Amino acid sequence: MKRFWPLLLIVGGLLIVIAGFLYKLFYGGAWGYLDPTPELMASVAFHSRIALGLFWCGVAVFLVGWVAGIRRFWPLFPIIGGCLLALGGFIFAAAFSGRPELVEFVRIAHNATIVGWLGILVFLFGVVSGVIRLVTRKPSENQGKSQDQSLPSP
Repeated sequence: MKRFWPLLLIVGGLLIVIAGFLYKLFYGGAWGYLDPTPELMASVAFHSRIALGLFWCGVAVFLVGWVAGIRRFWPLFPIIGGCLLALGGFIFAAAFSGRPELVEFVRIAHNATIVGWLGILVFLFGVVSGVIRLVTRKPSENQGKSQDQSLPSP
């Protein structure tokens, strides 16, 4: 369990980001009203700030887990993390961009698109660092010796 705490932070961060999106959808006024009352506008503003806080806390938890796991799973971790981040961001952007007349949907889609592009940058960073690691690998110490290492007979 001690080894996998970065993975738990990453999964927890993704779940918090999803919770922020869903909170924004259901409580943050993502549904358009033709003539909202001042009380409703105040409620939407309050819940929108909570949803935005959840979203960015989830991103922070994800990044802490990702940075903690980078050292342990070096070239693989940025590649997988970037793929997950890009996939999640673009899926949310596609889901919320269907109703461009609702301003809140456009904001959610915009934030999700930014997260998706950050995921692509993380993925590319992982690929480039993995290639650099393979290219600059130190030569083996036993490179000049033959495969048969048996001891000479006396």
